[in-house]
Amino acid sequence: TVETYPEGYEPGVPAKNLYRKFGFAETESNLTGPHGLPVCRMTLDLSAEQRGASFHYRYPEFIRDSRREFCPACNGLPAPKGQVDLEISDRVWIVAEYPGQGRLFGKMYVMPRAHAFHFEQMPEDQMIPFMREVRRVGGALRKVTGAEKINYEMHANSGAHLHIHLFPRYLDDDFPSAPIDCRVCEPAPYEDYGEFIWFIQQMKKELQKTPL
Repeated sequence: TVETYPEGYEPGVPAKNLYRKFGFAETESNLTGPHGLPVCRMTLDLSAEQRGASFHYRYPEFIRDSRREFCPACNGLPAPKGQVDLEISDRVWIVAEYPGQGRLFGKMYVMPRAHAFHFEQMPEDQMIPFMREVRRVGGALRKVTGAEKINYEMHANSGAHLHIHLFPRYLDDDFPSAPIDCRVCEPAPYEDYGEFIWFIQQMKKELQKTPL
């Protein structure tokens, strides 16, 4: 919630327009500020879509999902919209995403079939095969996309079931000398959905060349 000047106060128009641009709406009017001038309050609606799925906003649900008996992945719940399985084995799920976080062509993730919540608590007999799979996927991804580098990132604040994101990095991507903003997804980095399907097909072919 922010306080700014009300409608009709010309000097306050630029600030109010800026707040509107980022989704704020006026919720309280006819107020008086500490300086004695009229003000209004504008509030940003933190819907689930705007704030993402971080545990900061759904902690009880997140902790529940951290237990295998409630884990969406372990219990076969449908994957979020836009996610496509590239490969499923007894070791991992390999998943592509459309349109893709960071607007990065080829962004995907790898998730172990064995349930894990904290990486440091993952048994070595599960961790080593999982990391080998991540390495295999990274090699295939770099060949298919021509990426300069691959960022391997373990984001543990949304999905409770441990997984590693693979972000291809390009000379012309949107984040030079900066971390990737995962909230940026549009417009898609693909010309159309058909090109995304092409990417999936090429990844499947490349992964078949290097089975574990």
